Amino acid sequence: MCHTGAALDFVTDLKPVVRGSSTSKRPAILRNAAGVLALGALLVGAAGCGDVFRPPVASISPVGPASQPTKYALVVSDPGNGRAGLFTMVDVSGDTVLNTTAIGVAPRYFVLGYSGTEAYVLNADGSINSFGVSSSLLSNQVQTSTLFTGANATSIFPASSYVYITEPYAAGVHPPEVAQAQGSPPSVKQELDVGANPVFIAGNSAAARIYAISQGADEVTPIQTSQGTKLPAIPVGSSPVYGVMSADNNRAFILNKGSNSVSVINVNTDLLDDVPPTTTNPTGANPIPVGDGPVWADLYAPGSLLVTANSTGNSVSLVSIQLCSIVALPTNPACDATNPTDATTFGTVLKTVSVGTDPEMVSILQDGTRAYVANFNATNVSSFSIAADVHNITGYSVVGNVATITANNDFVANSYVQLAGLSSGSFLNGTTYKVLATGLSSTQFQITVTHADVIPTVDSGTATEGIATVTAPNSYAAGSLVMLGGLRQGLGSSLNGGPYPVLVAGLSGTTFKAAVPYPGTAATTADIGTTSLSGTYGSVSVVYLNSGYSVKTIPFDGNTTNSDGSTNIYHGPYCHPNFINAVQGTPTGKVYVTCPDGQRLTILETQTDTVFTSLSLQGYAIQQRVSAQ
Repeated sequence: MCHTGAALDFVTDLKPVVRGSSTSKRPAILRNAAGVLALGALLVGAAGCGDVFRPPVASISPVGPASQPTKYALVVSDPGNGRAGLFTMVDVSGDTVLNTTAIGVAPRYFVLGYSGTEAYVLNADGSINSFGVSSSLLSNQVQTSTLFTGANATSIFPASSYVYITEPYAAGVHPPEVAQAQGSPPSVKQELDVGANPVFIAGNSAAARIYAISQGADEVTPIQTSQGTKLPAIPVGSSPVYGVMSADNNRAFILNKGSNSVSVINVNTDLLDDVPPTTTNPTGANPIPVGDGPVWADLYAPGSLLVTANSTGNSVSLVSIQLCSIVALPTNPACDATNPTDATTFGTVLKTVSVGTDPEMVSILQDGTRAYVANFNATNVSSFSIAADVHNITGYSVVGNVATITANNDFVANSYVQLAGLSSGSFLNGTTYKVLATGLSSTQFQITVTHADVIPTVDSGTATEGIATVTAPNSYAAGSLVMLGGLRQGLGSSLNGGPYPVLVAGLSGTTFKAAVPYPGTAATTADIGTTSLSGTYGSVSVVYLNSGYSVKTIPFDGNTTNSDGSTNIYHGPYCHPNFINAVQGTPTGKVYVTCPDGQRLTILETQTDTVFTSLSLQGYAIQQRVSAQ
């Protein structure tokens, strides 16, 4: 007798198995060995009894390791010559460009928002772009707002409720301020007066206080993010340029380039921290002495380690920043979450390690094993000024795509001019053109235009030529190509990039003149940066933190073959690294490197600490960040 009913009951009792769930339901007869035997007997007894309902068999996919968070390398670049800037999104796992989107002209500062899904870009014309970080981003989704005229914004800091922008303004025009903005695109709600030449804001997005760094006043101004109000300024060292805050929001570290030191602020009290005496700081001085010219720092929270990049010392300093020593923690009543005290070793410089020339930035791998340093390796610029001469145009003619302009004085080949005030053929107005080497005389110059069907005409108007006079510690040869980069104060930062031709006029032992894109280049005589010539190059240093602080240096010389015969990755003819980000990963982490005078994103693998590949950016790299989604 066939027991078809029993078979049907068995099929009904089968339920899907939900992996990892404590409430997973299984057939009752499979819960023990007896049940398994009973199942076998049941199936054998059912054999040969006609149509038998058998339990369905579903394939089970193998379970691999848990997926990693999706990470993106995000780069803002500038193609130059008045063209729109570019936002490039790269998939970290696949090292592929997912999207490139046009943004504002001449981008100068780029940062991710509080959640990491919103991006903000400051442009040289005083505008702010804001947009969502997405591989499907379109140019028409990029929103734009404008700051007040002459703000000369240098940095932007997104907090949880507001966005803050440092605005130095020009001397005698308006007092320096920090703008508090809100919304998308950001709209300025109020302005907070701060000390001279604010260049950066130190803090964490969720911190109750952030600190506006005023390089010209040697002070920082605390800002309460919940209320958007400022507190009395705190004096720091000479020429502060950058700052970071500990992950627990208890301490802020301000880097003083002029006094080779780091000021420590107790965020809970809004006062300079009482630093204990140590072997490297016997008097317990605050600011804490580090290497020469600190300009950047990164924190490794689990190891209570601060690493500073010392630009003029060609080194990095490793500083212990441990709060409440682990031994004293259980019995020390002062060790509390709201206002912990410093450990006895707090502020000790564990080691100052020599790296490449002019280190601009440092990034610590998340496991704390290595620090990666971007070494610009070029000539320092102590100042520059930009002259814009206006010349009357008495006529011009166009043949093919070349316009011959008649003006009342000479123009320099490879310099840049802007035409204005032309009533006929006004399509030429407002565009920046490069002066051709041909057709030059004391009264004429030629430019290339994109309109081949223009009727030759005679008109009058003006031409503006942009020439930068740069002060550097050594002379340059006329006709050589110069890259400008690392202008840290932000003023005139539209000069970053190039290459620019060195002009015959104005050469001396300490100055040279270069033709620069004009207009849109802010003039200043008190900026700091670096230049480089064709043939020079930078490097990346790898500092091994857990193996005697040994150093490996990777040259960015643009060669495809290394000195030992091994294959290298092409970085472009000029590449002086100034931005670097290290990212943990499996089976290998990645290190992303960009140069202000290069148009590629170079990627190193942490498994071997070698250059893995490089990706085209279609413009000179301005800044890059890494986002985890």
